[in-house]
Amino acid sequence: MSQPYGKTFFQCRALRPATRTLGNQQGMALIVTLGILAVLSVLGALLLNTTTTEIKISRNYLDSQQAMYVAERAVEYAYERATNIAGDVDLINDNDGSGNPHVDSIAIDIDGDGTADASLEANPPVGTAGHDPDKNRLRFVGAGPPPTGSGSDASKFKANYYVVRATGVYPLAVANPARSTIIAEAGRVVPK
Repeated sequence: MSQPYGKTFFQCRALRPATRTLGNQQGMALIVTLGILAVLSVLGALLLNTTTTEIKISRNYLDSQQAMYVAERAVEYAYERATNIAGDVDLINDNDGSGNPHVDSIAIDIDGDGTADASLEANPPVGTAGHDPDKNRLRFVGAGPPPTGSGSDASKFKANYYVVRATGVYPLAVANPARSTIIAEAGRVVPK
């Protein structure tokens, strides 16, 4: 056996594949491309997740706004009727004087299909967990002189003071709707 350049045949065969691998970079492009593709896939997934979360946040905000509008409507409705009421008015169960429950005048049909989409939250029965005696109620606090600066003569007028607490719910057709509670105090000046 001859030894080219002073090396054995097996030594030359062992060096040749290593030299070819270092000189040939065709496989490197595939590895770099797969690495970049993996990084872009992760960034795309993160962007999709962020976008989905933002859409859910927007929807929750819209639902809470609708619930707040119902609660505001209930407060305004209660104050319109609070002239000479000297007791409590349950906005869910009591009638408006013409036989219609107050809640029917407060509920809102948002999508126009003829059914209420937003309304006041029902109060659990007395004695059960979660029952709140002040929920969705106009409460007469007392009567007294008109507020200072109202321009009303205290000898001819008095003020009836009320507290209204209303909890709006939207949408009604889901298991966990948005809720918004408003507690408001006001005085209504009426003749003595």
